[in-house]
Amino acid sequence: MSRRLALIPLLPQYWDMYRDGSKIWELRKVTHSPRGVDGLIIYATAPVSRIVGEVDLISTHVGYVDTVWDVVKDGCGITRKQYDLYYQDQEIAIAYRLGNVYEYPTGLWMLPAPQGFRYLRQEMYHQFRCQTGHPRLVHAAR
Repeated sequence: MSRRLALIPLLPQYWDMYRDGSKIWELRKVTHSPRGVDGLIIYATAPVSRIVGEVDLISTHVGYVDTVWDVVKDGCGITRKQYDLYYQDQEIAIAYRLGNVYEYPTGLWMLPAPQGFRYLRQEMYHQFRCQTGHPRLVHAAR
């Protein structure tokens, strides 16, 4: 069965929080297609500037900004003030519940950096996997 994947940019400190399990929700302003995605390929932004790993998704929570905060506040990696600033002028918030987190042994250099997100074809995903080596589980979903 093929996976539905999206490549997303992520600040390196959030990647570290994925890896140690302290960030279990990924927040976004724009949702993916109606069929959704079941995994994210992570591009750690500068100074790392590499594709560093992948994350399985458990679920998607979409709702009004205040309602979503009540669900994600203990695992989104930001304060309420940062959350409000991020969703300023937005009615709807999207939160992806993170599952298993895998790190690639060798990061993959990529320019230009992705903006927002980009869907990945299976062929591209397999190329990443060939070039980065077999991913290592660094955090199992709770």
